[in-house]
Order: sequence, then C-alpha cells, then structure tokens
Amino acid sequence: MLLPRLGIVGSVNFLIDTGAFSTALHPSDGVRLGCPFDDLLLPMAFEGVGGTHTYYRETAVIEFDDSGTEIGLRFELAVAKPHPLVDNLDSLLGRDILNRLRMEYDFPQDRLELVSS
Repeated sequence: MLLPRLGIVGSVNFLIDTGAFSTALHPSDGVRLGCPFDDLLLPMAFEGVGGTHTYYRETAVIEFDDSGTEIGLRFELAVAKPHPLVDNLDSLLGRDILNRLRMEYDFPQDRLELVSS
C-alpha cells in the first residue's frame, strides 16, 4: 500500500469485511508503517459496532498481485489515530475496494482470491 502524501509504502494484512463501506487502516498497522498521525487531515465520522469514531481521509494506492500481473487501485483510505476504541482492531478491506474486484472463495481448499474483473 502507498500513501503518497505521507510518504508511506508498506504491506498491510487486511481483514476482508464485506459489511464495511470503506477500507480502514487501524492504529496497530499505522504505527508499524510509521504513520505521522499528527499530519492527518480531513476528519470524518465513522459509525461501527463500538460506536462513532473519527477517521481521517487519505488518498492511497493498494496493490495486488493477480497471477503475476500487478493491479494498482487508487482510493480514499480511512485512517484511525491511536485511541482505545480502535487500537486493537484489524485494518479492514471494505466494499470500496471489494466492489472493484471479483472474490473467489473455495472453503474446501482453504483459499480466498481477489481477481481483477
């Protein structure tokens, strides 16, 4: 994943969440990537299971390797600053990305694959 304005490049293991409207980077991954949380702009309120929390909109590019072909998608990432309500949450891959790909799920083979449509 790339966050150009913040100069961040790194890998994130996202939890696929078909119920999440937006893709979100939570603090544990943000800290690991060296996110300068004080430089985040564009606050927005998100409502979830734990209540309402402020996230910050950041332009990002997410890359996937699709059978040897790299796919890059530009999108608006929701970044959460450290806070007890979200500190231990997994980062989420939401429908803003999932709706742009095809998901193939094979439970017997323990395989989930995202493929460009």
